[in-house]
Amino acid sequence: MSSGLYGAHQAYQKRLYDLYVKGDLSGQEAARLDKKGLQPPVGYSSMKNWVAELTERVVRGELSKEKAAAQIRSHFER
Repeated sequence: MSSGLYGAHQAYQKRLYDLYVKGDLSGQEAARLDKKGLQPPVGYSSMKNWVAELTERVVRGELSKEKAAAQIRSHFER
């Protein structure tokens, strides 16, 4: 996995953890974010397949690392 993609996922995990620990997030909202974080975008069978496709597009030069990371962040923040 590209370091940028991995970093985006790690940032999401840290954000979710911080919200749990600080108590700034209701249980219902935390469950929604946690569930959303584990589900792939529509049209993908798994998060692994989605990230693999993004990584392949970065390697082929079709997508920048920054744009791929932004797609991951956007998916987790919905």
